[in-house]
Parts: sequence; C-alpha cells; structure tokens
Amino acid sequence: MVATKITGFKSAYERAGLWSRIAFSWPQPLIDKGWQNLVLEANDARFLMPNDTDADALASDFESVYSRLKSKHQGKRKQPNLTTLTLLRLYWPQLVLHSFWVLTEIAVRLLSPLALRQFLSWMTASQSSPETAPVWLGWCWAIAVAAGGIGMTLIHHQFFWVGMLMGFTMRQQVVAAIHAKVLRLNSAAVAHANSGTIINLASNDVRRFDEGFSFWLFCWAGPLEAGMVLLMVSLELGFVPAIAGMAAMLAVIPLQAALARTVARLRRNTAAQTDERVRLTGEVIQGCLAMKMLGWEEPFTKTISGIRKREVSFAGRMVQIRGLNLTLQFCMTPIVAFVTFSVYRAMHGTLYLPSVFYALSLLNLPKLYLVYFAVIGFQYMTETYIAVQRIDKFLSMPEPPPPVHMRAKSSATAAAQSTNATQAGRQSSSGLNTGSRPAQGEGAGTRADSGVVLCDYPDGYVELGGADYDWSTNVEEMAAQDVSSHPRHKQSQTQQQIPQPPSRPQTASAHHPNNQPHTNAITMDRQVSAATSGGGRSSIDAAVAALGHKTLMGVKLVVQPGELVGVVGEVGAGKSSLLAALLGELMPMRGPDGHVTGGPVVVSRVAYCSQVPWIMAATLRDNILFQAPMDSERYNDVISACALSQDLSELPAGDLTELGERGVNLSGGQKARVALARAAYSSCKVQLLDDPLSAVDPRVGRVLFDKCIGPKGILSGCTRILVTHQRQYLPKCDRIAVLRNGSLIACGTWDELEPLQLPELVGGAVTMSLEDSNEVITTDSNANSNHDEESGTNAPGAAESQHPPPVGRMAQQQQQPPGTEVSTAAAATAAAAAANGHFEESPEGGVFEMAAAAHIAN
Repeated sequence: MVATKITGFKSAYERAGLWSRIAFSWPQPLIDKGWQNLVLEANDARFLMPNDTDADALASDFESVYSRLKSKHQGKRKQPNLTTLTLLRLYWPQLVLHSFWVLTEIAVRLLSPLALRQFLSWMTASQSSPETAPVWLGWCWAIAVAAGGIGMTLIHHQFFWVGMLMGFTMRQQVVAAIHAKVLRLNSAAVAHANSGTIINLASNDVRRFDEGFSFWLFCWAGPLEAGMVLLMVSLELGFVPAIAGMAAMLAVIPLQAALARTVARLRRNTAAQTDERVRLTGEVIQGCLAMKMLGWEEPFTKTISGIRKREVSFAGRMVQIRGLNLTLQFCMTPIVAFVTFSVYRAMHGTLYLPSVFYALSLLNLPKLYLVYFAVIGFQYMTETYIAVQRIDKFLSMPEPPPPVHMRAKSSATAAAQSTNATQAGRQSSSGLNTGSRPAQGEGAGTRADSGVVLCDYPDGYVELGGADYDWSTNVEEMAAQDVSSHPRHKQSQTQQQIPQPPSRPQTASAHHPNNQPHTNAITMDRQVSAATSGGGRSSIDAAVAALGHKTLMGVKLVVQPGELVGVVGEVGAGKSSLLAALLGELMPMRGPDGHVTGGPVVVSRVAYCSQVPWIMAATLRDNILFQAPMDSERYNDVISACALSQDLSELPAGDLTELGERGVNLSGGQKARVALARAAYSSCKVQLLDDPLSAVDPRVGRVLFDKCIGPKGILSGCTRILVTHQRQYLPKCDRIAVLRNGSLIACGTWDELEPLQLPELVGGAVTMSLEDSNEVITTDSNANSNHDEESGTNAPGAAESQHPPPVGRMAQQQQQPPGTEVSTAAAATAAAAAANGHFEESPEGGVFEMAAAAHIAN
C-alpha cells in the first residue's frame, strides 16, 4: 500500500526518542499487536516510516533530477550513466552519514584491543607487584573492554539500518522510474525492449540496491581497517612480522578481484538466461491454446528446461564462489597469526601474554571487514553495477514525444489573441517590431497555463497530414526525435513541437460532412476510377506497390468534429496502424531534410478501443468507469447501448462482479463490449475504435452500431474513426476511407465510392437497422396473414408475388449490373433471416447479411 504524506503528521520513527532509535523499539506497538494475535490492518504499519519515504515523493524526486541531468548531458558524444549520477545526487547526504557510522565503528573496534592489552597488563602487574596496579584501574579497563563490545553492537546495527533504508528507497525510486518509462514508451519500443527483460529489471535487478548499498562501504572500509591494523601490530611486534602477517592476508586480494570478475560475468549470464526464460514462458502461457492444439508442449518444455538448466548452472557457480569466500573467512585468522608469530619468533623476539592477545585481537579484526564483508561488498557492488547498467540502458531508450494535448480556443481567448495580433501588427507597421519572427506557437496554437495547447481547430478535429510510417523503423525514428527535441528535457522547444496543420477546408457545417468539399477524396476517387477502367484492381495494386513497402504511405485524412469515418481494407492494409499513428504509437518518418512533416493532429481527449480488449483485474463497473465519477443515468445508457444488460443479470454480483486477470471469466464478446462501454462512458470527443464489432454476433453487432457507434447512438456527437470488416454498416458512415497496402486509395461518402466497385466495399450495399428489420418482419407477417385469409392457401410463391417484401431503403437504391435477376422469394427469405440474425460469409472474408446478398444470379 502506498503511504500518503500527511502535512504536520509525524511518523513513529520521527516521534521516537534517542534510545528508541538506538534500540529499534519504535515499531514495538505493531509487534505487540501481532503477538496478541490481533488482526493486523494496512494502516497499522502505514505511519511507521518517515514521511520522506513516501513512494510518490520519491518517484517525483528521481524523475526531476534524472530529467535535469539528461538535459545537461544531452548532445554529448559520450553519455554518462545517468541513473548512477541521479542516485548519487539524491543520496550523497545518506552516503556521508553511512560513512560516518562505519568510521565510528572502526575506531571502536581498534580501541577495544588497546583496552584489552591494558587490562591484561594490569592483571600481570597485579600478580607481580599489587601495589603498582590499583583495583580501580583494573575496573576502568574492564569496563572499557565491555563498552567496546556493546558499542560495536549498537553502531554496527545503526549503519546497517542506514544502508538498508537507503537501498530500500533507491529500489522504490528505480521501480517507479521503470514503470513510468514503460508508460511513456509505445508498443513497438516495449516489444523492442523485450517484456521479459522489463519484468526482470523491476523484480530481480532492483533487489541489488538492497544488498549493494548495505555493503558498499566495506569496499574501502575493509582496506582502511587493515592498514590501521598493520600499523598497530608493527608498533607492538615490529614492522617485518606485521608485514609478513598482513601479506598473507593481502594475498587474498588478487583472488577477490578474480572472483569479483567471475561473479560479474556469471551475474550477466544469469540475467540474460532469466530474461529469455521469462519471455518464453510468458509467450507459452499466452499461446497455451495453440500449444495444445499443435502438440508443442514437449519441444517448448525442453527449450525452457534447457534455459533454466543453464540459469541454474550459472547460479550454482556463484554459490560455489560464495562458499569459497566463507571458507577463506574461517581459515584466514589462524594462518595470519601463525605467520606473524613465526616470523617474530624467528627474529628472536620474546612473546608476552598482553602482546599475544593484543596482536591476536588486532589480526582478528580484518577477518570480518576485509575477508568477509569486503568480499561480499565487492560481489554485491559488482552485481549492482551490472544491474544499474541494465536499468540505465532501459531508462535511456528513446521515447516518442508525448502527444500534444490540444483543445479549441474559447471565444474570449480568440478575441484576446486577435486584439494582441492587431496591436502587434500596428507596432510592426510603425517600425517597433520590424524583422522580428512571430512568437512560437502562433498559427497552430498557444500554450495555456495548464500545459494544454490552444488551437484554432474545434474539439474533435483529427488529421493525418501525409507523413510516412513504418513499424520496422519506429524505434530509430523515436531515437532521432528524442535526441533532437524532447519537451520534458527542453522546455524551450515544447511549443516548436506543436503540429502545424494546413489550413482547414472551408466547410458549410462541421457536423454535416456531406456538405464538405472533400478535395483529396474526389481526387483519389478519380485516380481509382481511372485505374479501374484501365485495368481493374491490378493497376491499383501496381501503383500502390510502386510507392514502397512502408506501413503507411502519404495518408492524408481530415476528420471534422462529429463525423463517423469507416476505415476498411484487407488484412494487413494498415487500418490498425492508422489508429496507432493517431495515438502516437507509430512515429512519423523524417523526410529527406531530416524533419517530420505531416504528422498527426488530434484535438481534445481520445478514447481508444483496441482489437484485443484490455480488461483490468477489478469489478466490471470499475472497468467501465475507469476512475471517472459515477453518473447513474449515463452509466445505464451506456450499459443499454453496449448490450450488457442481459450479461449483468447473469453475472453473480451484476456489475460488481470481480473480473479476473485479463477478464478470464468473460467471453470474447463480453470483453469487447466492456471495452466499448469504457470508451463510451469516457465522453471523449475523439473515439478510435479498432474493429469492436468483430468479436460479437451479428445481432449484437447491429445493437452496438445503432445504439452506440452509429449516427443515432450515444457517441453521435463524437468524432468516430471506426475500423471494421462489417461492411454492411458502411453506408451509414459519414465517410469511408479505403486502405490498400498502406495507402489511402479512396475516401468519400458511400454514394461517391459505390460506383467505383472497390472489392473492399463488397457486401456493404444493403444494411438494416433494428427498426428496419422489425418493420420487415411486421409487414411480411401481416401480408402473409391477409393473403392466407383471402386465398385460403399457404403457397409462399403466390404471397411473395403479390406482396413483395420491403428489403430496405438501401436495397432499393442498389444499382444492379445489366442482365442480373433477383429472386423475390429468395429476397424475402433473406430479409427474414437477416431480421433473425442469420448471416453468411462473403468470398472476400467480410461478413454481410443474406438480405444484402439477395441471391443475385448473373
């Protein structure tokens, strides 16, 4: 649970006294409650830690310092490790405090042998001449020896507390930075980074901070203490015996260096194997159905087991090295003492009891700091160094520029800016501002105090300006645009990134697209018409293929507020990529001059429905509200429009039913409708819908289109870009954009595109709404009953000949090629089947109603 910083509130640690902090008794109330078998709640431990350990504040501090350092070092040929610099900038006071505590412990550890020698000297003197050794002096040295042991215990745990707390807060900050980085990246960058690597960074690599920054100071404190021991032993036994003993101890340093390099290599190999194992295991779990159907369990089991075997091998060798270090710890003190006293005795020295115990106690000190803690410190810091390198490599990945949030100017703002522009013009004409460039942001928009760009376009305006897009170069384009300008790092360049769209087309009405002169659409239609008459579809494909193999090529599309634009095309034509370009997931490519022109423009807030519905582990209501305030009337309207009423009645707790991870307890159609309901409830002016009708049956699809997406749906006032393969709904769209091989080959109304006979539009000539289908059933039933009463026969042919069924208004407008004959009996059957929700699949792969097919015979 994330702690909340409360102004004026002191935590248990901050209210604790000196002894409570030294003895670590400030969390005692929580321990007592647990000891009494009482129920522990989240709030019991919420206010134990200081307020400066709040996760939100820590994440904000890290992001702020990291951004400043990135701006400072931006453009340099050799980039430093910004993560390391950020942590050093944030934690240098704690590092200094940590060093102070370890220096204090070293002093206490070195003074304890002195007190022991003086106490032993007093005991020896008291036996030989008691008058020269007063009793009070012995008590003083005895108390000094005991105080040294107690002092080492208290100080030792204090500086370990400082180190562990520092590592804990570092881990919090780095995890938050990794999560924030993932949210800033687009899908292509996340796929490039490898999801297994990201999971490993946030779960395993960050643990090195807890270990590394608890032992980092022993890397220099161990050698420092060893040097002081060498000096003190030299003063007692002589320089040569001391050097001999310390040489035996220092001989382990080259071994430590070799072991550290080996540990670093093993750690790097282990991390790589872990990344691969996590990635492959995740893919196997996600594709478990295909795995079972194809019988691939055994091959993938062998592959994952092989990766795990290599991972365990590397980890086992690391454990062996740690065992060797532990062995050195127990063997070093006897070996050093033997060498020291042997050399001293060989030099005809005389060993006295105080000198022996004094030297032994001094020589025993480096065993902990130099042989054990220093080795662990080098090992942990090596692993931490590798982890920080991996984390910094991920955090320094190029990012797509954040989408420019635009909204329309209010009338007051527009009037004020018009007045300012008039005054600026007068000053310029009078010579006060001659030759000066217009201020940044003029033309496209200016930045409001809230950081939102105020533009001259109305809310809901969407445009693609003709840039090229390619998934294969998406990461490279992000790198180029991230280095050149990034609004978080160069505030002065923020307004330079505001798109400069071309002038708006003159429209008769923003909400009546049919009155708009779609110049680009008409031009494309003529080109398609000419290509069709010259050689059919092959001519179009040849012209499109000549443009290259990019994902999207020169797509120019302007969508006015309130329009419903249907985007159609074959599989792989670039429909989902078009939505990704509008969302900023797919970066526009730079032109020959190295600059991006014709990028996306989206005014107002955006709601996006993906092909694969995203469901979070929460209640169904929470999935729809998505932290928005509850509006019961609108909520009920959305539930009805998305055909969820019957589903809610069947769920155990209605809309309060808990949904599992990724909505495992929902069907595919239910997931799609929940995701659509979330977008509909959001009240966003721009709705990007990526084939939301593909996962539902045709009857429900008509409900969703008529009540939610279509011209009379609850989203009718929003700008809707609907990617769909359900071609029966295309005539009800304001405009239709046809994509083929990444190019926009046609864009216009149904009446404009129908004569072109494009294969992408086959099956869209006839469509029925719910009212139309009910009218067909009622009329046909009445006609049949009247005929039966008059003729007394149930011959369907006679009834159909006298009462032809109204197939629908669009059916009457359909132009049939010469020589075609439509069977009225088949048409009546098709109309009834359509009303009951029966459909068949077209040869082109799209689904259309049998009423639209109408059994046309050539």
